[in-house]
Amino acid sequence: MDKHLEVLKLATQYSIQLSQLPQQRILLATHTNSAADLCIVKRLDKYVQAHTSKEGKTECKMLRIVAPSRFASTIPPEVIKYCKMDARRNSFVIPSTEEVLSAQLVIVTTSCSSSLLRNRQLYGQFTHIFLDEAAQSYEPEAIIPLVLARPQTVIFLAGYHFPFTPAKTFIKIIKQFLKLVCSASHTLIDILVL
Repeated sequence: MDKHLEVLKLATQYSIQLSQLPQQRILLATHTNSAADLCIVKRLDKYVQAHTSKEGKTECKMLRIVAPSRFASTIPPEVIKYCKMDARRNSFVIPSTEEVLSAQLVIVTTSCSSSLLRNRQLYGQFTHIFLDEAAQSYEPEAIIPLVLARPQTVIFLAGYHFPFTPAKTFIKIIKQFLKLVCSASHTLIDILVL
């Protein structure tokens, strides 16, 4: 099995298990749209469908946040139903705070997770943050979803890092960032040179 698919399988399986627990809110951030969509198509949609009653009530509410500039024709039908769309314009919109907070599992790309940063009410609301393809993301992009963490947030960095040389530097920077994430007295430059 492809190493990336193994990581996706583990991340989605763990997300499913966590979503069954009360008061859990999971952010799954991937480097690419195709990886985010693949998580839903291969595993998560099947789980949600299997755990949805005939009345439409589900045990795990899932939300896929998509950049408003993305064309609906590029998204699989299994994914579109978890996205927020403006029907009049046939385009994607960023969900409201209430919509994000009502979901137990939020799936987004690292770059699109910046749309969540605009709303201060979402800071510290995720109990778990999965960063998939962590070794393939540039450090600034990978840090974006981690800004939403609080000290108690469990953070998972996943990905096959062997082909990529910046992985060790990235892991060092992330460790330093996580130590300082709650300290307002450190800038990004401070983190990078510490």
